[in-house]
Amino acid sequence: MNIFLDLDGTLLNIRKKHYAVYKKCVDYFEGKPLIGGEYWRNKRNGEDIGIIIKKSQINKRHKTGFIKKFTLLIEDPVSLSLDSLFPNVKDILINLKRKHLLYLVTLRKNKESLIYQLKQLDIYKYFNAISVEIPLYENFL
Repeated sequence: MNIFLDLDGTLLNIRKKHYAVYKKCVDYFEGKPLIGGEYWRNKRNGEDIGIIIKKSQINKRHKTGFIKKFTLLIEDPVSLSLDSLFPNVKDILINLKRKHLLYLVTLRKNKESLIYQLKQLDIYKYFNAISVEIPLYENFL
């Protein structure tokens, strides 16, 4: 059987990285970052990035610049070092790999950084193939 696995938020806990990059971007545009819990409540509720930017006291004219900065920083090696595997991910991958073909699907843009991170986390070897897709929408933050 073929099994397709998402990376961010499924195998990897990205909360620390995501919030740190958000905070850097807010600081860059001289806004006031939401506290972590408030930020994640907004995200879970599906708030548009424009609303989150407004709540962060950043002028809406900086929305495009904010998204570009966020996109640049989110796959930076320093930012990626903040990701961590969820508990038991390696054991699950080992057990799945015994009987199935594993395919990693991600919206990451930088395949080289992705492969480096997967090797650092010691999970690269479990995947038969990796599909890197570019999102077709702007509201991915």
